[in-house]
Formats: sequence, C-alpha cells, structure tokens
Amino acid sequence: MKSETKAELAQHFTNAIPFSKALSMRLDKIGDGHAVISMPYDARFIGDPESGVIHGGAVSALMDTCGGAAVMSHPDAPMVTATLDLRIDGICCSGATLSMPVTPEIARVGGIVSGQALAALADTAMVFACAGHFKAFTPVATTNLDLQFLRPGAGDRISCRALVVRAGSKVVFTRAEIVSQPSEKDVATATATYMVP
Repeated sequence: MKSETKAELAQHFTNAIPFSKALSMRLDKIGDGHAVISMPYDARFIGDPESGVIHGGAVSALMDTCGGAAVMSHPDAPMVTATLDLRIDGICCSGATLSMPVTPEIARVGGIVSGQALAALADTAMVFACAGHFKAFTPVATTNLDLQFLRPGAGDRISCRALVVRAGSKVVFTRAEIVSQPSEKDVATATATYMVP
C-alpha cells in the first residue's frame, strides 16, 4: 500500500478515537513513520491545580496516539493493528478479573504471548479493580507498573485477577496475578500504583 494511503488511514483512525476528540487532539503532520499531534492547553486537563500542569494521563494519551499514528504511517507497517479483545470476567469492590484470547496477533514464536500484551492486560485489570473499589469508573493515572514474568504465557486465554491492596484519597496500590487458561499456570505477577486526580 502507498505511503500516502497509509498516512490517510492513520489520520482517519486518529480522528475516530473518542479520547482524541475529547482531548481536542489535532494531527498536524504525518508521513513515512512519523507524526506530530498537538493538544491545546485546557483547564479541564489540569492535573495539579496549584501549578497548572496538564494531567499525566492526558499527556500519555497524546504520546500513545502520536506513536500509534507514526507506526501506522510507516511504509513497512502492516495494515492491521492487533487488538487484545479484553473481556471483563468479573468486577467487585475488592478487584476485577479480565481475560484475553491468545491470538496470532499477540503471540510470538511458539504461540507465546508478548510481554507488551501481558503488561496491557495487567494494567487494564488493575484500573478496573480501582473502578470496583470506587463503585464507579473513576479516572486514575498509572504512576508505576512492575511486571514479573514467571513463565511463558500460552494456551487458549490469559486471565488476570487484580486486587486493590490499599486505597487512599489520592493514591491506590494494586497487585495482579496473570495465569494461562485452561492450565491455570502462573504466567506473571504485577503491582501498580495509581494516582487519583
């Protein structure tokens, strides 16, 4: 596919992302593997009222969107982007369980799930554990994420059970266990700290 077509596709994809619209992101430049996306300063996005600094979650969303657009516009990039197809298997006041199928898009040689996919699953499950704790979806910002890989993740599905260890008014501490299904073998453990804006 031509580079121009890929750039157009990346631009349409970026414009269609709901949080990109909510954050008023603008695609300023895109080409063969590079992108420039801007976001206006807006009082709604302030993370620290005293300093007026934009919330880290908004900045992370901008960086992630820009990086994705750059990858999509690269001449050698595939035309499809892998999705994790996450499923919420359970959520309660103390935690959440999410799972994802093992697919060729997230598997490496030998059907082993990539570390990036496992990290995304763990982070998302721990965010939902925070939502369960607060009994509503409350935006939180990941300030720290540690993942310890125990064995290769393989099987039909990968499941992640996340728990809130301690929650204060501004900081939430979580942990998660990732297991392969149907073997129930431990794949990884994770801990994360979230800031509550």
